[in-house]
Amino acid sequence: MTEYVEAAPRERDAEVHHVIKTDPDPRVRRRAQALLWVAEGHSQASAARLLQTSAYRVHVWRQRFAAAGRAGLVDRPRGGRPHALSEADRALLAEALDRGPQAYGVPVTIWSIRDLQALLQREHGVTVSVYTVHRAVQALGYR
Repeated sequence: MTEYVEAAPRERDAEVHHVIKTDPDPRVRRRAQALLWVAEGHSQASAARLLQTSAYRVHVWRQRFAAAGRAGLVDRPRGGRPHALSEADRALLAEALDRGPQAYGVPVTIWSIRDLQALLQREHGVTVSVYTVHRAVQALGYR
């Protein structure tokens, strides 16, 4: 009863089962579960109700899975404001945190967020808030 395009139904069912059981991304597993329910005979609307989403979303997941397999179930990049710090800015922060403040001529023994903010301004001409620097430092694994 499976209706996947461009692949044998049993191969796609096996792929869906594999994704549900092994994928590290819970959102991908959830979407694969919806595909499995539809393949088992549930309507897109009933699968959507079980996952508290719209039938259209289930329809889109089915199309994307048919076209790209597991990769079609992964979140796509979302629009919005770009990061305030570029990759080069984040690399500078990582390097500065590893090397320490004295390597950059800052007369302290431990970096403060304001010191890192000033370093970004001095080295790259980037003016950002202390909150932006704090989030970047946390994303690098520092507290």
